[in-house]
Amino acid sequence: MVRVVYRSPSYARVGILILMLFWAVLFGYLQAYTNPPLLATILLLLPFLALAWTLSLISRETVWETDDSGIRKTFGRKTTASTAWKDVGELFVKAGPRATNASMLVVGRDGSRKMKIVAGAGLDLPGLRILYQSACAYLRVHRVEGKNPFGWPNTLPLAGTVETRSVKPNWLAHVGVALSTSGITTLLGAMQRGSAVTSWLGAAITLAGIATMVEAFLRSKRSSHAKPPVGL
Repeated sequence: MVRVVYRSPSYARVGILILMLFWAVLFGYLQAYTNPPLLATILLLLPFLALAWTLSLISRETVWETDDSGIRKTFGRKTTASTAWKDVGELFVKAGPRATNASMLVVGRDGSRKMKIVAGAGLDLPGLRILYQSACAYLRVHRVEGKNPFGWPNTLPLAGTVETRSVKPNWLAHVGVALSTSGITTLLGAMQRGSAVTSWLGAAITLAGIATMVEAFLRSKRSSHAKPPVGL
């Protein structure tokens, strides 16, 4: 059996906790000093609930496993995808638009897609290679040959558990979202109090957040032209 395990980095969980604390303090301040209407209160609660939901998701580990029976993916305690080798007709890897992206497709004998595993957020390219090579080894019994554009040999790696790391996230986009949300919240609070200075400050923070998100998008587009690695 080969297991590839992904656990979110601890700094991501700590960062979300700090952001939740900041949002709780801001929410309490707005409730105490601005007395916003019910609709505004509900809207202010939504980001906190979204952060709590995100924290619960990234606290669970993701496991990809291959053995002589098949391949499966488990998220937390729930198996989200599973395919038996006897039902597989094709196995191939496609290069993605970036140097760190690729996807492995498991196709059934009837031509339907049984599973798609993407290297990117949550699974790095070496982890995908381990899954691909182990799948190729198990599929030999069923006379199915894997195909990949990277020159990876179809040999079985050492059995055991492998820790995989996520591709470095686009933190600039997250900063942009945080700035925009904070700016809009500040602007709403200032409108309740009738403060012109704070209103201008909220508008400036919102515009800075939008500009940051645009820059993150442009950087993402530029990095998409990088060539994928060969023979990793």
